[in-house]
Amino acid sequence: MLWLHGASIALQPRLSTRQHAIELRDRGYTVIPDAGINPSLIAEARAACLAEHEWLLKGVAELGIDTVCDKYAFAEIDKRHRLRWSLKPSRGPSAWTAALDEATVVAADVIEEAHRLPANTDDCADVWTRHLPLPTRAEVLDRGAILSAPGAAAQTFHADSGRLHHRLARLSPRHRLYSLFVPLVDLEEGGDGTMLWPGSHLERTRYDRCRLPVSHATSLYPCRLPIHAASRL
Repeated sequence: MLWLHGASIALQPRLSTRQHAIELRDRGYTVIPDAGINPSLIAEARAACLAEHEWLLKGVAELGIDTVCDKYAFAEIDKRHRLRWSLKPSRGPSAWTAALDEATVVAADVIEEAHRLPANTDDCADVWTRHLPLPTRAEVLDRGAILSAPGAAAQTFHADSGRLHHRLARLSPRHRLYSLFVPLVDLEEGGDGTMLWPGSHLERTRYDRCRLPVSHATSLYPCRLPIHAASRL
């Protein structure tokens, strides 16, 4: 998981690509405080995303669906929870897609460097597939936005990948799924929004220390585990 801040509350010196790659490998996420994206593009992307959301909700309402109370899922917009939606760009290139393209270039360099590193000692062991001439450049499989309106409840802890992904990852250390987050709103350091559990992606700790508590509780606080609060989107 990579967090790229196009405009953050306090810009810190950008770490080297290798250092970000090491953090990504060992912690499961890295934060790039200043990804070099023009703040005006971020503002335009936010406006484009909000306009897309408003336009899509209007289309849903025209079908006789209550956009807040009813459950619905379309290719362009999906109601995840009450007052929270995920949506995908559906009207061609915009500032939104342009910001994602710029962020992808930065993230791809970190991911490519991560694949040059030896595996973390707590991750799946090196296997012969590491030495095959496989591509290391990240490929974009999907893009979208998550929008939460005031009053939306917190999401429960969850993994973005399933069992099949982890089985394939055991066979090939290059089989990885990365989530790239580009916040379109100002973030407060130490906020109580999205939380990440450092190291929960590692093969030898994931099932014993992460999957079981997450599957039996909506909060990890009673488990007294190290959790990092990243931001609220």
